[in-house]
Amino acid sequence: MERLDPGDLVFIAVSDTGTTLSVSARSKNNTVREYFHGSDARHISLGQLTGLIKKIEKNKLGQPQTYVLLIGVTEYRCRSVLAERYFEKI
Repeated sequence: MERLDPGDLVFIAVSDTGTTLSVSARSKNNTVREYFHGSDARHISLGQLTGLIKKIEKNKLGQPQTYVLLIGVTEYRCRSVLAERYFEKI
């Protein structure tokens, strides 16, 4: 994966198995999880959307730990493990 910096545009991909990033419809903190792409009343799929990386939170070793992603006017928090899997830099 290419190095991501704040201000980068990313495309959220859908894997071959049909999983992508999604957020629970009842989530108050907009934490992103991995779930199947498609319509579901309990999950909002973020697959095939474009977002802006607003901030990168790093651990004590300087490694990315959490990405704050801006899609529209909503901020989402995504762990770096999931970001490496689904983010494609534009």
